[in-house]
Amino acid sequence: MRFETYGSKQNKSIMFIHGMANDSSLFDEVIGYLPEYHVIVCVLDGHYANGQGEFISIEDSCRQIERYVKNELGGSLDLLLGFSLGGAIATEMITRRKVNIGRTVLDAAFIIPMGPLGIFYTKLFQVSIWLVKAGVKMPDKLVGRVFGKGNTGVVDTVYRKVTVKNIGRECRAAFKYKIDPKISGYKNRVAFWHGSNEYFPAKSAKKLKRFLPQVKTTVYKDMGHGQLIIEHPRAYAKRVRSFLEG
Repeated sequence: MRFETYGSKQNKSIMFIHGMANDSSLFDEVIGYLPEYHVIVCVLDGHYANGQGEFISIEDSCRQIERYVKNELGGSLDLLLGFSLGGAIATEMITRRKVNIGRTVLDAAFIIPMGPLGIFYTKLFQVSIWLVKAGVKMPDKLVGRVFGKGNTGVVDTVYRKVTVKNIGRECRAAFKYKIDPKISGYKNRVAFWHGSNEYFPAKSAKKLKRFLPQVKTTVYKDMGHGQLIIEHPRAYAKRVRSFLEG
């Protein structure tokens, strides 16, 4: 895993974790609107050039992030934000509570087991990424099926060097993830954001509420997976700042 940093360590810290098939560039524009913070972007294994191997598991990712936070940030983060697969990793981190996390945002996290549907969506996602890597224009209907209706810009965020095998491993980790009741021990503020065109993140938010009654869910009308980050980075940054400072 690689950690990209922006801003002074003297400022409040924000850590972003991207999702499947993305890389750190997903947050580039958002970070530009957050100059007053120390921002750290976790770039998952298999998602950057000259990386050490590929994605292993959600737990392995947590261990790497926890080690970084302890060594570089004194064991504490002001805000942790995980998108998609990154949301599952963030969920596991506040369950483990190996480092202090002041506030947490879960954006479009998949944190409920998908059962047999997980096999279907894993294959669908792998085929979609293969098409993108091959330079084949994905039909809008297929993009809508995978990422949410009208969310065509998400294709441009795909990290072209990610392997289909790596994507399969990440899908299986995310689509089998199950909330551990021990997460109830996390008492700090949690926000769950998702688009109205996202079925499984919506179910995930409702499930999480059973364990963390303090979760505040925000639904973005007519938005698909990652669409607010991609199309409205200034507004996204404003919401990040508001949640951290509010």
